[in-house]
Amino acid sequence: MIIGHEKIIYFLQKSVDNDKLSHAYLFCGPEHLGKTIIAENFLFKILCEQKNKPDAFLEKNTMGKCGKCIHCQQLEKNIHPDVYFINKEENKKNITIEQIRILQEKLIKHSFYGSYKIILINQADALSLEAANYLLKSLGEPNPKTIFILIAENIKSLPKTIISRMQILKFLPVATEEIVDYFEKQFNLKTEQALELAKISINKPGLAITFFQNKNLLDKHKKQIQEFIDFPQKNLNEKFQLIEKILPTKNGFLKNVKILQNILSQLDLIIRDLILIKNSLNTFIIHSFLENKLEKLVQKYSENQLIQILKAIKKSKEYLLVNANPKLVFENLILKI
Repeated sequence: MIIGHEKIIYFLQKSVDNDKLSHAYLFCGPEHLGKTIIAENFLFKILCEQKNKPDAFLEKNTMGKCGKCIHCQQLEKNIHPDVYFINKEENKKNITIEQIRILQEKLIKHSFYGSYKIILINQADALSLEAANYLLKSLGEPNPKTIFILIAENIKSLPKTIISRMQILKFLPVATEEIVDYFEKQFNLKTEQALELAKISINKPGLAITFFQNKNLLDKHKKQIQEFIDFPQKNLNEKFQLIEKILPTKNGFLKNVKILQNILSQLDLIIRDLILIKNSLNTFIIHSFLENKLEKLVQKYSENQLIQILKAIKKSKEYLLVNANPKLVFENLILKI
């Protein structure tokens, strides 16, 4: 089941129905919004033998599949010979040029079924510069009936030469009422429970479902948020000890970068909540389960101080993008909180 993104789904469906497919699509936006599940549904829609039957896709808000034709059966098992998946290899920083070279060799061969060849590249913003330039050859001179689907969180990490050759579909957070409606109808949740899930997941359906299915993960997330709200109360020594605990050297550079990226996003949301409370807009805060603590914390800051902290968090995110040491970045930030 797909939550939200009706306009994107409608556009993709009509592109198939009207035989007006682009040779390359870029699905971009923050994680947990549904980019991957819609891309996977799009594969079925393109290749399914029943795709032109009006009653073939009955499930609300999904492109669906007939589940009976050879294409659907092989896609379901992830063994379709004309569909290629490129993912960043574990413990690698980038998608490598070697992965793209191997892909190019496969694309030279004829389609197994005489249909489309489709390439789905996850984490496309992790393409190395060499890999991106090599991929550009295929995008610039596309083979007939070959479709590229790139999924990326940060469009700025992709070369402009690649972006200019793609149909861009921007994914945004889903409306609160759509997420609430889904949980009320699908799981019979009370409105206040569904609303808390929508808020704490920052209107990201995938994250809301993950939190709903894994209460331990949700509790851990809430506990971490509370730790960050208590963070300004700690003395400098306690803050540095906490940094050492959160970002131990044994993790390795890439893992600590990912951890700190998540922490910076959480801190960003906490500061935004404080600014909302400062302006008596409590109804719109994300962490409503900790509203009393936030009310007390906000008294320690002026609105200008909070805005300066937001700027410092943004700067910290930029440092991580240019491979700065995550521990030093975090230590520098806490001196300003």
